[in-house]
Amino acid sequence: MNSYRNSDPGNRGATLIEVVLALTITAIVLGVIYGAIVLAHRSMERGERRMDESQHFRTLVDRIAPVIHSLYPYVRRTPEETLIFFDGKSDSLGFVSTDIDIYRDDLANLPGLRWVRFYVDGGGLFLRESYFFNADVLEDEGTGGALLVDPYVRSIAFEYLEIKEDETQGTWLDEWDLEEEDRQQKLPRAVRISLRVEEGGNEVTMPPFVVRIYAYEPIL
Repeated sequence: MNSYRNSDPGNRGATLIEVVLALTITAIVLGVIYGAIVLAHRSMERGERRMDESQHFRTLVDRIAPVIHSLYPYVRRTPEETLIFFDGKSDSLGFVSTDIDIYRDDLANLPGLRWVRFYVDGGGLFLRESYFFNADVLEDEGTGGALLVDPYVRSIAFEYLEIKEDETQGTWLDEWDLEEEDRQQKLPRAVRISLRVEEGGNEVTMPPFVVRIYAYEPIL
C-alpha cells in the first residue's frame, strides 16, 4: 500500500522562515506592550510624587504663613535705645507673633504676644518661641523652646520686600537691617520664602511663596 501524500502546498506545515517571522512579530508586540506598561507605571509614579510634593508644599505654607501674617510690630523703649523686635536674616526670621497654631493642642499654645523664630538645622524646620523675651532673642540667645515644624526641610531662605515712599516697585533684600536709616521706622511689606525639602530620598526645591506683612509700621 502506498502511503498517502498530500500534494496541496497550502496544507504543508509552517516553514522555518514563517516561524521566525511570527516569533519576531510577537516579540515586537510584547516589547511595545511592556514599554507602554513601564511608561504608564512611571507616569503614575511621577504623578503620585508630584501630588505628594504639592501636598507637602501646601502643608508647609499652612504652617508658616499664618504665623507671619500675625506679626505684631512690637517696640520696646529703654533710656538707651528703642528696640524693634524684628530680626530678618537670609536663613532665619524672628518676630513677635499673636498667632495660635491650629496644629497644636499643647497648653503652651496660648493667646498673647510671643517671640518666634523660624530656622533650619540638620533636623528640619524649627520654630523657637518664648513668651517672656528681651533683647537677647534678637541675637538668638533666648531661652524659648524649639518646636519641630517639619523634619524634611533641608534649607530655608528668606527675602524681604522694601517699598520706599517715592517708589511703586519694591526691592527684594536678602536681609532686613534695622540699622539702615530708611528701615528704622518700618518693617518689610512682605517676606518671600524658598524651601528645599527631602522627598523620597531626593532633595527638591519648592517654588517660592510670598507672605504679606500687614502691620509693617511699628508704633514708635
